[in-house]
Amino acid sequence: EGPSGKDRATVNQLLAEVPESEIEGGYADYEGQIPQMEGVEALSKEDMAVLEKWVNPAYLKDKGVRDVRAKFEEESCVELREFLRNDAAEALKEACCAADAKECF
Repeated sequence: EGPSGKDRATVNQLLAEVPESEIEGGYADYEGQIPQMEGVEALSKEDMAVLEKWVNPAYLKDKGVRDVRAKFEEESCVELREFLRNDAAEALKEACCAADAKECF
C-alpha cells in the first residue's frame, strides 16, 4: 500500500515547504536542447561482465541503449520493464523477503 495523507505529496507541495534560499544551487533556466553525450567512454569489459549478471541482455545491446535514450530524450522519462534478469530479480526478491522476515516486517 502506498503513502497516504501527510506522507503523500506532490513535488510542488514539497517545494512549497522549503524556502528557495535553502535549496542548494537554486533553479537553472533551460537554455535550449539537451547536449549530446559526446566523449562519454564506453563500458569496459569488466563493467559489462558485472551488468550481464543483473541486467536483461536486451538493455545491454546497442539498439536497446539507443532506444531507451531516444525515448528518454523524447518524453523525459522511461519505464524499463523486466530490466533485471529473471534469475537476478528472483534472487533479489528472496533476499529482501528474508531480510524483512528477520526484521519482523
